[in-house]
Amino acid sequence: MRTEENHPVSRSEGDVNSVAVGDHFLRTNNYRRVLDGYQDAATASRSPALDPSSGESSAHVSPYKQAKRFVPNSLRFLIAMDVMLISLCQTAVLITLHERLFLPGNGQLAAVILVSLVLTLVMIYATGCYRRDSLVRFATAISPLAVAIGLAAALLIMALNLGFSAVFPGSDVYRSVSRCFTIALLMTAVALPICVINRATYFAMVRRHWFARRVLVVGTGTRAAYLQSLLNADAHRAHSELFFAPESVLGGVPREGVTIANVLPDTGKALEDLAHDVQADEVVIAVDEKRGLAIERLLSCKTSGIPVIEYDALIERETGRIDLRWLELSWLVYSPGFEIKMLDAFLKRTL
Repeated sequence: MRTEENHPVSRSEGDVNSVAVGDHFLRTNNYRRVLDGYQDAATASRSPALDPSSGESSAHVSPYKQAKRFVPNSLRFLIAMDVMLISLCQTAVLITLHERLFLPGNGQLAAVILVSLVLTLVMIYATGCYRRDSLVRFATAISPLAVAIGLAAALLIMALNLGFSAVFPGSDVYRSVSRCFTIALLMTAVALPICVINRATYFAMVRRHWFARRVLVVGTGTRAAYLQSLLNADAHRAHSELFFAPESVLGGVPREGVTIANVLPDTGKALEDLAHDVQADEVVIAVDEKRGLAIERLLSCKTSGIPVIEYDALIERETGRIDLRWLELSWLVYSPGFEIKMLDAFLKRTL
């Protein structure tokens, strides 16, 4: 039988609650999770241990939670406006003119509207009208629309003349190319001005910062400088408002020799207090050296309702790419995976 006399265990005054398990100890009063070099055993003494008699935790937990600010997704909002207004206007036009176009029955009207809407949106998406780099200026946003609407009209003519004539053999309207051309011209003539109006509305909302996220970046080194130059580009400037906090808020050493704008002064405030001051929607860790940082200060941010994400996750979300220069192994292994849109893959293979 193994006893403490055969296997002596040295217990200091601060480790009275250590439990012997084989040759390892589970320290219930000073346990730290080691992740990506944020904190190791050498820096464990930097944070106060949990004192069971006082009932105080090593990490300061905020007594209140920050209310999440609703920030709509700009691309989804634009797509939703296109779907809603194009479908409504096309429905109104066909309901008004269906007798002159010899379109009998509500079922055929609904089928024509659905096919026209799908072809129009797919062509708008395929020509890059929903890419962020095309939504930088109003002129670049509306220039591909004419090509997209023209392709949608050509496909709609073929769908009506070849497909609908077989599905609805009793309707003579689909056997006539001229009548199919008239229907397609009406559908696209409605879609083009609606798309232009939607983009004018979109840019008006962008100028009012409806889609801008407030991001508090922890770090003043090379990663933070690259992040600032990337998200301040024309394609991303309207979607992010950056604030930078020095590494000292996590117990690190601020970097020198790197010029970064909007750096918050080091006033000794906790990270969650800085996030509340700037009303940050999320906190991004973009430090160059993660060793020696106190992760319990990040825990207090999460418990107060502020999301904390990594540098690599922000880069992938905003640009759709990954930065190989500072790629973290832990993020690469434990991230859910790269986002590959099925519609992108389908259009790439078919068009």
